[in-house]
Amino acid sequence: MSLHLLSMVADLLKPDAKDTPSPPRVRIVIDFETTGLNPYHDSLIEIGAKNMETGDTFGSLIRPKDPFKLTAFITEVTGITPRMIRREARDKGWPTQDWISGLVDFYEWLLKQHAPESEFVFIAHNGTTFDFLLLKQLFRDLRDHGHDISAYEGWTYHTIDTLLFARRLLVNQHSFKQENLCKLFHVPNPQAHRALADVTALEGIYKELMRLYTKTHEGSLESVQAYIALQD
Repeated sequence: MSLHLLSMVADLLKPDAKDTPSPPRVRIVIDFETTGLNPYHDSLIEIGAKNMETGDTFGSLIRPKDPFKLTAFITEVTGITPRMIRREARDKGWPTQDWISGLVDFYEWLLKQHAPESEFVFIAHNGTTFDFLLLKQLFRDLRDHGHDISAYEGWTYHTIDTLLFARRLLVNQHSFKQENLCKLFHVPNPQAHRALADVTALEGIYKELMRLYTKTHEGSLESVQAYIALQD
C-alpha cells in the first residue's frame, strides 16, 4: 500500500473533533465588590460566587489592602461599612490588618468545586473589563504572598461575560446594566451591589439569556463564545 493511501486511511480513522466529548465543565458565577471602579488599583471588599452545578455558594467580606480607600460613596452604593468588614474579619479569626486570608478562603472554596479533568467556566457581568481582571489579580496576590496556587496554574478555564452576551442577543434593549436586565427578565435582587445577591441574580439572567439563545442556536460553550466574539 502506498504512503499516500496509508495517509488517507489514517485520516479516515481519526476521530471527528465534533464527536469528541467536551470535558466536564463547572460553571461558577462570580461577583466582586471593590473600593472603587478601577480593577487595576482598587481593592476587593467582598466576594460572591456560586457553583451552578451543585448550588454551593461562597460569600464573604474581604479586608481591603488599603482600608482608607473604602470611601463614603462606595459605602452608599454597597451598604458595606468598615465596621462590617472589621466585624467579619474578627469573627473569622483573621489577624489584624490581614487582607490575604479572605482570598485564601475563596481559593480553597474553588479547589473544592474543581473535579479531576473538569474545566471552570467563570460567568460575570462586565467580567471582561472588571471581574475577570480582579480574579487574575486575586491569584497573583496569593502567589506573591507565598501561597501555593499550583492547582490554579494547572486549570483550564473559560469565561462568559453576560454584558457582552446581552448586548449581542437583545436587539431592542437600551440599557444592559444588571439591574435593568433583572427588570427585563423579572429576576429579583433585593440586595443589589452585595456580591452574593448579585451572583444569585446574575445566575437568573444567564439562564434567561441561554433560554433565548438556544431557540436559534446550539447551546454549547464554544457556540456562545463564538457568538459573543461575532464569529457566528
